[in-house]
Amino acid sequence: MMSTSPRLFAMILSFLGFTGFSIGDAVYKVLSAQTDFATNAFLGSAVGMAWLVAYGVPSGKLKSVFFVEKRGLHILRGMTVCFQFLLAVYTFSLLPLATAYSLIFCAPFLTALLARIYLNETVSKVAVITIIFGLLGVLVILRPGFNVMSIGYLTAIGTAFFIACMNVLATKIGPQKDNGFAFAFYALFFILVVAGTLSFFTGALPPSGAWPLYLLAGTASMVGTVLLPLSFTLAPASLLAPIHYIQIVWGVLLGWLLFADIPDIWTIAGIVIICGAGLFLIRHPSGRLES
Repeated sequence: MMSTSPRLFAMILSFLGFTGFSIGDAVYKVLSAQTDFATNAFLGSAVGMAWLVAYGVPSGKLKSVFFVEKRGLHILRGMTVCFQFLLAVYTFSLLPLATAYSLIFCAPFLTALLARIYLNETVSKVAVITIIFGLLGVLVILRPGFNVMSIGYLTAIGTAFFIACMNVLATKIGPQKDNGFAFAFYALFFILVVAGTLSFFTGALPPSGAWPLYLLAGTASMVGTVLLPLSFTLAPASLLAPIHYIQIVWGVLLGWLLFADIPDIWTIAGIVIICGAGLFLIRHPSGRLES
């Protein structure tokens, strides 16, 4: 009984972490009706950085982050996360949450392909077939020739690409002391620099009533940033990775409750194909996360 307890705790932490990210995403979509995406990303990330500094100063982690091993790779990953986050916030302003998530969730397939190219990892025939099925799910949602390709579809796929790059860079960095804190710090730092610069030129100021929403968005996202790395230290990735797909469920529920967005039959079919292929890739013995 004791042996299953840490795994159950890890699954709960993972669920709460992904839920935190989903809440943050939904709030950013609400804010997109009031302010431009760069300002939203900057102010939400400023809240996250405030929480990070408040924890990092007394713990000494903030000082040590500047001397972390493989700092160059950490900086490169932070820049990658910055572009991924900005594209994601912009995507949520254009697409329903469920549609955005379903397209972003082609990231595991892109990760497997990039790992084969840049890390020289072996991708089995089963994994290749699964990746093809997952990408077919993307085509079902996009319906090229039958549906108008909007910029939101392209930014969603771009978000997935940067997530895949982020995952490959994390593998290159490998396990290190205080990895989670360094990952969060460099990501937030570059988001603040880039989003702050963009928002300066737009000159947009958020309405006074939006400040509680920025606090909620930044705090919810930071909950995910803190809890997810912790959960993956307590249980195998192959056990926790499928919980990521809870964001699809939250996307449908929050999209319906907050924005009256109901996925059409083609989007639902694409979601089923992508999620099914992704879960199979994760759980199959030849999948990359099984090790």
